[in-house]
Amino acid sequence: FVVSILSTWMGVGPVLLAATMSALVWNFFFIPPHYTFQIDKTDDILIFGLFFIIALVNGVLTTRVRRQEKISREKERRTNALFQLTKELSKASGMSEVLRVASNEIEAQFDTAAAFILQDGKNNLNNSQKDTSRKFTAYDYDLAEWAFTKNKKTGALTRHNITTEYTFFPLNGTKINPGVIFIDRREPFTEEQESYWDAFLTQISNALEREFLAELAQKVRFLDESDRLYKTLFNSISHELRIPVATIMGASDSILNADNSEEIHLALYQEIFTASLRLNRLIE
Repeated sequence: FVVSILSTWMGVGPVLLAATMSALVWNFFFIPPHYTFQIDKTDDILIFGLFFIIALVNGVLTTRVRRQEKISREKERRTNALFQLTKELSKASGMSEVLRVASNEIEAQFDTAAAFILQDGKNNLNNSQKDTSRKFTAYDYDLAEWAFTKNKKTGALTRHNITTEYTFFPLNGTKINPGVIFIDRREPFTEEQESYWDAFLTQISNALEREFLAELAQKVRFLDESDRLYKTLFNSISHELRIPVATIMGASDSILNADNSEEIHLALYQEIFTASLRLNRLIE
């Protein structure tokens, strides 16, 4: 019972010690000759060995079950966190909202603050978007640009071993790369944390790429509507301009080529004047 109880709270070392102490105490008090660690009978030796082995196996198996339960709970927690991140990012509207959600979730899960440098739409990092509240030097920006261009992480706690406070990670999308994320972390990620971090980055990159594509589609739609409006307006103005111009040309031709009375000439002059006023109003 002692070994089983200890194995639910402690690791393999204390369990091994408890199993050994239990076997020795049982030998000392209950195996003849009593109050000694000597064992005379072969049966008692076998019983002592079985007692030790069963206690040890029981403790080790219980410890493994506890470890597996801890791993399962941790996996469940991370799965729920990824689901929560995906849900919040799907509800976020606009680039600033996506960045806010991503920063909050990263700080909650990894206990570190994160900041972003996004591209300008022409596959170049936008230097004006960097977080001015941080000590971000021109050298740090060069590292961020290198990570964005080479599509590799760099900075502190990486194999490049560069002297900077930040670690830079590229944000990789399926069609476009939104930019770079950098964090200030004192210890490197473990293998499990690295996998968890990559899953976070994938979700954030997809959300940012979605916003980039949405903005691009909106610009294309705006340009298409502008072009359609331009053509409609141009055709309308062309039609409106043709009427007074045709009136002026027709009246002028009649004056020049026909022998009309003075009254007709005055009427034609009036038409030219009226058409001129209309033409001038359209131009204005």
